[in-house]
Amino acid sequence: MEFIGRYRHRIDKKGRVSVPSAFRKILTDEYDNRVILTNNQNWLEVYPYQVFKLRKERIKALPPTLDVVEDYKLFHYGDAFEYEIDGLGRLFIPAYLREEAHLGEEVIIAGGDEIFSIWDVATFEQEHQRIKNNFSNIKKGIAQLGV
Repeated sequence: MEFIGRYRHRIDKKGRVSVPSAFRKILTDEYDNRVILTNNQNWLEVYPYQVFKLRKERIKALPPTLDVVEDYKLFHYGDAFEYEIDGLGRLFIPAYLREEAHLGEEVIIAGGDEIFSIWDVATFEQEHQRIKNNFSNIKKGIAQLGV
């Protein structure tokens, strides 16, 4: 199963957000409820722990002497936070990650295949509009890749 769809949720005063029930089901049924939360410029990415571990192994196999590899690891892993979804289906987002992603009280949680992301509503809407405006070119690009 994969994380698909988008949902609008609120972050509570303690920095917790409810994970959509469809996403919780995947985390419970296919994984162990642990996630890695990290930043990606203007939004947060949420990886099931096992998916993050596999990705980390692929990154580890890259030449460590490349600046881009070291920069990626510093940015992506340095801000990473491990968390287990609580019994009420909530994910805690540390203040430093909320600040990095400019998250307000209301957020969009969007599926992204084997991971999902958390966005500030305004940032998501801008990015979604940008993609929508360019979607015919995006479809052509994907078709050129054989999909």
